[in-house]
Amino acid sequence: MILYVSILSIILSALVAINNWKVNRSSIFLSLILIIISVFTLNQYFLNEQGSAFWLAIIFNNFAPFWYLAGPLLFWYTRALTKDKIRFYRSDLLHLIPFTIHFIGNLPYLFSPFTYKLEIAQQLLQNSANLKTISLNWIIPLEVNLIVRPTLMMLYALHAIQMFNRRIRNQPLEGYTFTETHGDQIKRWFFTFTGILLLLSLNYLIAGIQFSNIESPTRGIYELPVALLNSFLIAILPILLLVFPNVIYGLPRSPKSNTKTDSSNGIKKVLTPTADPLQSNSSYFQEVAEKITQNFENEKPFLNVDYSIEDLAESLDIPRHHIYYCLNSVIGKKFTTLKTIYRVQHAQKLLLDADLSRFTIDSIGLESGFASRSNFYSAFKEVTGLTPTEFLVQNGKAVSTTKN
Repeated sequence: MILYVSILSIILSALVAINNWKVNRSSIFLSLILIIISVFTLNQYFLNEQGSAFWLAIIFNNFAPFWYLAGPLLFWYTRALTKDKIRFYRSDLLHLIPFTIHFIGNLPYLFSPFTYKLEIAQQLLQNSANLKTISLNWIIPLEVNLIVRPTLMMLYALHAIQMFNRRIRNQPLEGYTFTETHGDQIKRWFFTFTGILLLLSLNYLIAGIQFSNIESPTRGIYELPVALLNSFLIAILPILLLVFPNVIYGLPRSPKSNTKTDSSNGIKKVLTPTADPLQSNSSYFQEVAEKITQNFENEKPFLNVDYSIEDLAESLDIPRHHIYYCLNSVIGKKFTTLKTIYRVQHAQKLLLDADLSRFTIDSIGLESGFASRSNFYSAFKEVTGLTPTEFLVQNGKAVSTTKN
């Protein structure tokens, strides 16, 4: 079970990153955290299940330094979540110090022959307690790693909770109106997610302390009960993304207030509200929804076959994940659905106004932004319940020059 849970978690985490990085790039941080933890659990599985020495030689200790990245990734994810943007600072390099030290210390092992790694794997499969007699890192001893890694992860998790709580205190999520449900979901997701990370880290820390305090251990670090509990907790993490899918949008914030000088009288005017961003999110996203609607109705960008949500975000100069969030939570339609509805409505007007002795139904479909005849007909049927021909007949238009 541990093997399947870990592999499934890695796959789901990779899919989250691939499918949602355009929506909100902070999801990459989230996916990397899940992947790192899942790989660490795979390491436990191969140590405890007396499996293949070949696979253990591949996974054991080669990825150990990356465990030190889980904490920084959580910090960056939380900062991006609470500030609604991704931005790196020079001080962020400090978070990479533990990873760098461990990585440098791990270089001799990384570049050692595979036969040597295979020999170590075989020793560990005979008795995982042999781990205490094997030198794996020439800078950081095993006993230190077993305690420092989970301790750092717990500190990062506690700091992430503090950052999130500070955001709630300063800008209450209850200030949402139509986004209130989303705010509640984010709270439940975040506290559940960080709570599981704390439990995982505490479990690892206790097991590491127990192993380090025994001079001649007769068992490995993570025995089956510990491994099963960790696997259970890890299995919950990707499931949370299915239970709370809207967490991908983060906590969208209305832009900060800014001023602009009116050239007519030199008076500075506030262009956006000075109120608490979360308190004013309702009006902000309602305004975004109106801008999207006006853009579609006035500019008709959907007539471009290749029109994408990135084009919409660029033309409105609004963050992409704000557009995603507004479409799903305010307008209540996905971008492709909205685009299709406007194209069909445009096609309906052309069908009623056009001289069908000079224009074909197919040409009207192409002119309305559809890539092909089949795409046009299926979309038209889905939106109106009729084919273009049936629509014309219903409205008393002759269709002798076209085929259904």
